[in-house]
Amino acid sequence: MIAAGGEYLDLGLAALLVGAEEEQDVDVEAALETLDDLAESTEETLSGTTELQRVASLVERLFVREGFKGNKEDYGDPQYSYLHQVLKRKIGLPITLAILLIEVGRRVGIALHGVGFPTHFLVGITHQPGLYIDAFNQGRILTVDECKALLHVNTGGVLAFDPAYLNPTSTAEVLARVSRNLKTLYLRREAYDEALRASERIVMLTPGDWIEVRERGVIQFRRGAFGPAIIDLSTYLLEVPEA
Repeated sequence: MIAAGGEYLDLGLAALLVGAEEEQDVDVEAALETLDDLAESTEETLSGTTELQRVASLVERLFVREGFKGNKEDYGDPQYSYLHQVLKRKIGLPITLAILLIEVGRRVGIALHGVGFPTHFLVGITHQPGLYIDAFNQGRILTVDECKALLHVNTGGVLAFDPAYLNPTSTAEVLARVSRNLKTLYLRREAYDEALRASERIVMLTPGDWIEVRERGVIQFRRGAFGPAIIDLSTYLLEVPEA
């Protein structure tokens, strides 16, 4: 379904396919049309001559006029990790709202990219380095110093800021982070079949990440699939002998 290889990986389509793997009645084409419609209505109202003004206009359209917002009540519902559900409900997590913003932006000619900031996924403005969008909080614009303050608040000062935290995140890693979120949620529910599907996507998207192979082996063990569990755990020990 989704692979890490290749120069281009369609973020919106791939995010929709993640949801389609979990919910069988997902109309992927209709969801893509919704993204196209959002872009068309946005383009009609896009104003400003500078890139930052255009970004502000895009943010205003999605998070004020269209009413997309962050789900601050229930992080534990897996449906908020599915892009098609975000398009229906207009509520999502930082990463799914970021995907929405990036994909609508791409359709109207605004270059945005994912930023896998610890504890809170952000969006980078490709042609405005040093400025970031918090899609979860109505698209507010953050400076580097404000990102540092956000990390301090979210981690209680335990995690020191590293400039690399603000580097662009590849499409494959964005999708892997969505799947990690889902894996965690499903493990809490002891929904091991669903957790396994998320784990398999992560392994596929992050080749060479042997910790993820080990995690998949643990999930297989919990499912009672001891053969696949032994294979994954043995592979991990072979590739990481010092473990």
